[in-house]
Amino acid sequence: MKRMLAVLLTLALVVTGLFVVPASAATVVAEGIDVSYWQGPNINWNAVASHSHGDFAILRAYCYGKDSYFDINYQRAKDAGVPVGAYCYIYGTTTAAVQAEINALLSVIQGKQFEYPIYIDIEDTATYASLGRQTVTNLVNTACKMLEEAGYFAGVYTYTSFAASYIYMDQLTNYTTWIADYRGYVGYTGAYAMWQYGCEGSVGGISPVDVNYSYVDFPPIMKSLGLNGFEASTAYPYDVDTYTKMLYDGENKVNVSTAFSTTASLSDTKTQGDHSLKLTFTNPNANGNGSKLAGMAVFKFTNTADLSKYDYIRFDVYFSREMTGSNGFQINFISDNTEDGYNCLKAVNDFKAGWHSFDIKRTDIGKAVSSADWSNVKKLRFAWWNYSGISGETYFLIDNVRVANDPPVVEPEPPVVEPEPPVVEPEPPVEKTDPKVEEFRELMNGLPAVEDLELRHADDVANLKDVYDSIEEDKKAQLTQEEIDYVIGAVEKINRLEYFANLGDVTEDGSVDAKDALEVLKFAVGKNLLTEKQQLAAEVVGDNEINAKDALEILKYAVGKIVKFPIEG
Repeated sequence: MKRMLAVLLTLALVVTGLFVVPASAATVVAEGIDVSYWQGPNINWNAVASHSHGDFAILRAYCYGKDSYFDINYQRAKDAGVPVGAYCYIYGTTTAAVQAEINALLSVIQGKQFEYPIYIDIEDTATYASLGRQTVTNLVNTACKMLEEAGYFAGVYTYTSFAASYIYMDQLTNYTTWIADYRGYVGYTGAYAMWQYGCEGSVGGISPVDVNYSYVDFPPIMKSLGLNGFEASTAYPYDVDTYTKMLYDGENKVNVSTAFSTTASLSDTKTQGDHSLKLTFTNPNANGNGSKLAGMAVFKFTNTADLSKYDYIRFDVYFSREMTGSNGFQINFISDNTEDGYNCLKAVNDFKAGWHSFDIKRTDIGKAVSSADWSNVKKLRFAWWNYSGISGETYFLIDNVRVANDPPVVEPEPPVVEPEPPVVEPEPPVEKTDPKVEEFRELMNGLPAVEDLELRHADDVANLKDVYDSIEEDKKAQLTQEEIDYVIGAVEKINRLEYFANLGDVTEDGSVDAKDALEVLKFAVGKNLLTEKQQLAAEVVGDNEINAKDALEILKYAVGKIVKFPIEG
């Protein structure tokens, strides 16, 4: 079973192009956000769903413990119709530690359905820089394999410089990649399916929030392969080579070849896989009667199995433009030998551009055809029409026709209640608080709230983090989620304060002056070397380079011409 899952995952990656997604050539198919504890518990998911960046959301599920707001974000996003994925921020430095984190993650996401991958977030240089690239790579591979074996579509999240310095990404090509790069382009040279291009977005009232592009339409993959909590569907073959094209002008069927001028056509092209058909309408008004033009494709099923054995027929349709008003799309199930007929099952007028999945239940078919049993359905017809007139190219794709069954309903056996004598259970022993946990709490109680932390608290926060890391994994259960969130937030706050406090102070003498500008200039022309910390202080422009522009900005700061560096915004 695990071998089959791995084969299916690899096939899905190749077919959908997850291995080859250069940003310069790829098409953005969805725009979304990622959120965590830091966005709070009161996200207006309905507002997110209606926003242009509301196509999906990747939710933090685990980071030093379960994210406090994961469950509420998951349920409210689902209720609002926002497709979701999840990510786990890992920090383990041994195989056993990472395995413990992923086991905990699996317990958090169990019983939920995710339309987008489950990502391993690997980005902490303080934790991983000293381990060596191969060790870090092996830890990520261990985490992703565990997710795959549990039936999830695994991915790796990191940022460009971490990918280039601390991990061998070419050894992780079995997993999809989500790369972060905020420079307006992606410096990472490998394949990636999602790009986190900013962290200061404003989406549906959430600000700031990370914003992302997806170059792959993930939901159909999860649903058709039965991953991430979805039930797998059975492919239902149909013959796309012998489909019938029909074109209507008003109520009369007309010849396809004469219905349009040379600037308009109806054409078919296989795309998206072996069984997809693309129907294209180019300037359909060109024939002068375009106000009532329509087109359709009829597919004859080649499967000889009795359709009545299945509960659902499912398929995906992609619209190239929003269909509103009098533009419509219709699905017909045809039971006789004709290609025409009006066994209409579903007619819709309003659809956003993009992919849509249809899930038609067997009992609905009985309302459309002469028999309540759908075993006599032989053809599936997709019809498109336009009564209000359009211009330019319009097309739709039909793909992934499949059938599925409802899970069997198992009636529980009535319990046999046997009278039993009362059993007096001994009181469970009260677990003694671990000394390290007590030390952690004592240090934490001596610190202010995260938002009130200052640089003078840096040593105390570092000490708090060291004590937290020294607590054994099974003893960390004695900590509350608020305590775990505090140490995460405190470390992030101090790191941010130290970074901005050290900007420009290349000589590390506590001041920014002409000496710092001179050191930067010498480094830019190859006259001296700077440590990694000095390089961070020297890069004040924000273009990921150290050159004369940085030296000039430091000199301007030193003489009072500017009060903050460009990278500070």
